Amino acid sequence: MAHWSRAARASAGNAPLRIRLLHYSVVVSDPAPVRPDVVQLVLRTGLDQRPWLVGALDSAPAAIAVLDGPEHRWIYANDTFHRLTGGRPVLGLTFRESLPELVDGSRLLGFLDDVGRTGEPYGATDARMDFDRDGDGQVEEGYFTVSLSPVTDADGRARGVLVVAVETTSEVLTRRSAERRAAREQVLLRIVTASTTMLAAEAKLSALAGAAVPVLADACVVHVLDRPVRGGRAPRLPVVTHCSVAAVRDDVRSRALPEGRTVRWPGDDPVTAAIAAGRPILSSCRGGPQWAAEAGLVDLITVLDLHGVAAVPVLSDGLVRAVIVFAGAAARTPYSDDDLELFQLIADHAAVAVHQGRRYEHVRDNSLALQHALMTEPPPQVNDVEICVRYRPAAIDAAVGGDWYDAFRLPGGDLACVVGDVAGHDVDAAAVMGQLRSMLRAFAYHLDAPPSVVLDALNRVLIGMRIATLTTGIYARLSAGPDGDGDQRSHTVTWSNAGHPPPLVIHPDAAVDVLDGHSGGALGFVLDTPRGDGRITLEDGATLLLYTDGLIERRGVDLDECLARLVRRATAMAGRQLGPLCDDLLADAPGDDDIALIALRRRG
Repeated sequence: MAHWSRAARASAGNAPLRIRLLHYSVVVSDPAPVRPDVVQLVLRTGLDQRPWLVGALDSAPAAIAVLDGPEHRWIYANDTFHRLTGGRPVLGLTFRESLPELVDGSRLLGFLDDVGRTGEPYGATDARMDFDRDGDGQVEEGYFTVSLSPVTDADGRARGVLVVAVETTSEVLTRRSAERRAAREQVLLRIVTASTTMLAAEAKLSALAGAAVPVLADACVVHVLDRPVRGGRAPRLPVVTHCSVAAVRDDVRSRALPEGRTVRWPGDDPVTAAIAAGRPILSSCRGGPQWAAEAGLVDLITVLDLHGVAAVPVLSDGLVRAVIVFAGAAARTPYSDDDLELFQLIADHAAVAVHQGRRYEHVRDNSLALQHALMTEPPPQVNDVEICVRYRPAAIDAAVGGDWYDAFRLPGGDLACVVGDVAGHDVDAAAVMGQLRSMLRAFAYHLDAPPSVVLDALNRVLIGMRIATLTTGIYARLSAGPDGDGDQRSHTVTWSNAGHPPPLVIHPDAAVDVLDGHSGGALGFVLDTPRGDGRITLEDGATLLLYTDGLIERRGVDLDECLARLVRRATAMAGRQLGPLCDDLLADAPGDDDIALIALRRRG
C-alpha cells in the first residue's frame, strides 16, 4: 500500500509526472515547497493519477523510497522498504532521524548529499549496510545493491533522491562463505603439501606450523609431548612438551620462544585442557594469565599482543602426541567454531603425518645403525700416514643412503682405502652396501692385486650373481718404500675409479690436483674396455681426499662447477689439521645426500 493519507490524496492536483527510476528522471511541475505536510510532494508528482504505477512500486521486490530536500526527509517508501526496516515509521522523518545506525556505520548519507547537490546518480553493488532490522536495538550485517537517482523539478534542479535497493545479504554471505571454504581448503592443501615434503615426524610438524602463519595465526606452536598420553582424560601434571615455532616475526622465534624449548604446563592452561577434552579448545590469553607465566610464554604473548588461542590435540593410535596451538593477535578476528573445524582437519592430517614420520624414523634409525656397524673406525695413523674419516647422513628429513668408507691394511703392509656409493635411500641400499663392503675387503685382501683387478673381480660377482644395483666407488692403495736414494720412505698411491667423483691431492703449498684419469664405468655393468690404474707419489705433508658425491653435488649446479667449488675450498684450507679440514669440508656441503669421506696425510 502507498504510505500517505486519503485526505492528502483527495487534494492532489493533476501535475505532469516524469520520475527517474534506476536513473530515469523525475520532474515536479511546481518547484515551490509545500509545508508542513511534505507528504503532499508525492501527490504533486501525480502518482495518485497513476494507481497502476503506485501498485507496482508498492509490490516491487526492491526497496523503493523517495527523499525530499537537503535534509533527506522520507516522503515515500514501499512495502519492501518497510519490511527491511522492521516497520518503523519513517515518513516525515529525515534519514538521520530514522536510520541513525546507517548514518554512523556507512557512507550512504554522504552519497545522498552528493546526488542531491550534483544531480548525478550513484550506484553501488553489494554495499555494506548494517542496521536494526527488527527495532530491538540489535544492528545486523546487511548488503545491498543500491541506486540513488535525483528527483528534479521542471527547471531541472535536484529536489530529492529516489532510492532503489535490492538486498543481497544472503548472496554475499553465501559467496563469502564459499570463498572462505575455498581459502581454507587452499590453506589445508598448503599445510598438507608442506608437511608431506618432510619425512621425520617432528620435521613434518614444524613444516605444518610454518605453513599456518600468518594465514591462520599470528603464531603457531607445535608442542610435542615428552610422553604421549591417552586423549580425553586428565593427564598427570605437569604436562611436559618441547616446541617448534612459527611466528610472524623472526625475532619472536629466536627471542620469545626458541625452537626446542621445554615447557611445563601447570594444569589450568589450554594445552592441558585440550588433552583432557580430546578436542580443540578456545582460550583467552588477555592480560597475561597465570598459566602463561608458569609456562614461560609471557614474552611471546606480549611481543605479538596475543589475545586468544586455539589448542588442538594431535591423536595417533588413541594417544595425544602433540598439541598444536594457534594464537591470534588483537588485530585478528577472534577464532570461531568454523576455525576450530579447520584446525581439527589440520590436526587429523598431523596425526597421519606423525604416524608416517614415526615409521620413517624407525627405518632410518635401523639403517643408520647398520651403516655405523659396518663402517668401523680405522686406526688414526698407520706408520707415518695420518687417517681421518667422516660420515654424515643426509638431513633429518631425507632418507638414509648407501655411502660408505673403509681403510685397512693388506698382507704386505700396504694401506687400502675405499669410498663407495650404492644407489638408493633405504634399508635395502644399506644392506647391499654391507655386502659390497665385505666382498671388496675379501677380494682386496686375498688377491693383493692392483685396484683395477680388485674392482673387476667385484664387478664380475655383481653381474654373475645378478645383484641389481648401481654402485660407484674408488679403491686406492698406498704403498710405502725407499725412494731412489734409499734415504727415506716414499709413498705411492695407486687407484682405480668406478664411475665415482675424482679424488683430490692437496699439496702443502695449497696446490690441488684432481685425479680425474683412470675412471672406468660403475660397478654392476659389463665394460667394453678394461679398467686402468692411476699412480702418483704422495709427498710429505700432502693430503689424499676420497669422498662421495654428497660432498659436492648441488641442485641445479653443473657438476664441473661443483667440483671447482670443492677445489677452491680445499685450496683455502690446505694448511689446516686433518680433522678440522674434513669438518670444514662437511660444513660447506649442501646436506641433501649422505656423505662419506676419508683423508690420508703423509707425515715425514
